[in-house]
Amino acid sequence: MSAFPMTKSTIVRTILFGFLLTIPPAFILCIASEVWTIGALQKETEAAYSTKITITSEAFSDNLGTLQASASTLLLEHDVIAIAAQPPERIDLYALSQLSTLLKLQYSSAFMGADVIVAFPQQGMAVSSKRGVDKLEKYPQLENFQSLEGTQPSWRLRPSYRQPERQCLSMLMGYVRPEQSFPIVILEIECSELTRQMDNLLIPDVLMQSAFFRDVQGEFFTLDQSGLLSEDVISALREETKSGVKPGSYYENAGETLLKVTPVYLPNMGCVIGVAFSERKIFQPILNIISILIFAVVLGVVSSIVYLFLVYRKVYSPVQLLTDSMQKAAGGDLSVSVQVKGNNEFSFLAEQFNYMIQRLQKLVDETYLLEIRLRKAQIRFLRSHINPHFLSNSLFYIYNMIKSQELDSAADMAVYLGRYYRLGAQLDSLKLPLSQEVDNISLYLKIHQIRMSGRFSFSCYVQEGLEDFEIPTLSLQTIVENAMTHAFRKLNAPARVDLRACREEDSIILEVSDNGSGIPREELDAIESRLKRPENMEELHGLQNVYFRVMTMFGKDTEFKIEPVLPHGTRVTIRIQSR
Repeated sequence: MSAFPMTKSTIVRTILFGFLLTIPPAFILCIASEVWTIGALQKETEAAYSTKITITSEAFSDNLGTLQASASTLLLEHDVIAIAAQPPERIDLYALSQLSTLLKLQYSSAFMGADVIVAFPQQGMAVSSKRGVDKLEKYPQLENFQSLEGTQPSWRLRPSYRQPERQCLSMLMGYVRPEQSFPIVILEIECSELTRQMDNLLIPDVLMQSAFFRDVQGEFFTLDQSGLLSEDVISALREETKSGVKPGSYYENAGETLLKVTPVYLPNMGCVIGVAFSERKIFQPILNIISILIFAVVLGVVSSIVYLFLVYRKVYSPVQLLTDSMQKAAGGDLSVSVQVKGNNEFSFLAEQFNYMIQRLQKLVDETYLLEIRLRKAQIRFLRSHINPHFLSNSLFYIYNMIKSQELDSAADMAVYLGRYYRLGAQLDSLKLPLSQEVDNISLYLKIHQIRMSGRFSFSCYVQEGLEDFEIPTLSLQTIVENAMTHAFRKLNAPARVDLRACREEDSIILEVSDNGSGIPREELDAIESRLKRPENMEELHGLQNVYFRVMTMFGKDTEFKIEPVLPHGTRVTIRIQSR
């Protein structure tokens, strides 16, 4: 017997020789790749930031430009000019309301959540896309129009005109002078939206990175979760970007951290957006991983030789046997069986595998046969559900009502009939929400209510919370139709059908009752016997079909009961156990 039986295994032998052939070159490769990896990662990181900044800045600039162009047209709007020309004492509030609605429709879901404000200085009013119509005194920053000269049209970081304590990115458009009479358009973008735009610049899961935005006046807004952008760094960035932005990146000292800064100039905006990150912090984990990798390679050589021997003896053979058997089972061979000698985990797995295959074979047989039977019964039932006699009778009633000048009743029946037959769109589904089933039943009963001219009433009650509870398609509908067809043939008094769906303790109750002539006890026993022992599962009809589909969907614990109602009538109750 060989001292190294693992060499008899082609797989183990290949793995062993692969380790011996790759370890020496691995030492050289790890050392050489360390320098190359850092350089390549540096270029990739810079390229990634540059690409993200370029894409984000162009999109941000385009959005700002689109917003500015769209808002500038408001200065030429006929309605805006007409409002500005009105005397303050005769301001048209309806026109302001109409303008408010226009602004909300145009800007409520677009342009980065911007608030577009149209101010009318002479009238002392302002209309906002977010806040509606307000007096101009609610905007304290607009009290002195002379102080606003020369501030537009440029995007700047400044206090909100309505809430000075809140900072925002804003632009003011329109001719501004002390005796202002023409309207002014103000655009305000909240800092939260600016933060979201800047967050798009950052690379996920990268430590020590920050983003910044600088407006035309040199004011900065930063997204600095890493604490890199100190006052000194901001001052340096302000000086560096004062005379324009040069292409590419540059380094900036931040105390003990060397930052790499990548700024981009926003075209036509005069603003700058960019990121700052610490290369050392980004690359340090990679250096640590490379060192650990070298140590792991050495340790792996020794460990793998011992490990391969044990794997072959204790694991490889039984695992290979189980793997081959599972592949056969996956290919459809459910007759496979595994035999593993010994009393260990693999013998237990083999026993469980054999038991699983047996159970799987049984479940496949049962599920396959049940699915075939259910599908055939469902398709047959749904295809035959649309009753041509009901349709023709209803159309005949509509004709008679039109001839009798009962036009309102004819119109109602036509609407109900059309909506009822629209349920054919759901006939390819095995189940429906309870609310949809009840809606269909209500339409069906409303048609009968018109046909029976006040001699029929009904009620449909669904307890709150059960609207989305799913039941077999047209199950309650079939029970109601059965009652309408058979219950009232010998009844001279007004007819009534009640449908109820509610919870009782740990069950859900579905109940359909009528005040019809009832069912004799011997006939009721015969019906229940046929329900539970249908002679031919391929030819299910009416209540048999409903019973079979309800039991299939909710299980054998479901109760399906037909009972008389005193003094006369019938009740069908389905009690479903809550899951």
